Amino acid sequence: MASGGSRKGLWIAVAVVVIIIIIVLIAIASGGDGGGNGY
Repeated sequence: MASGGSRKGLWIAVAVVVIIIIIVLIAIASGGDGGGNGY
């Protein structure tokens, strides 16, 4: 159960990192400060 919990936590962490990377790539592709989100 402990190993399964850590495995699930690892997958959640990987998913969060992937989402952040996608957001950053979209922000760069949209021109950085031209994304309309303040960045």
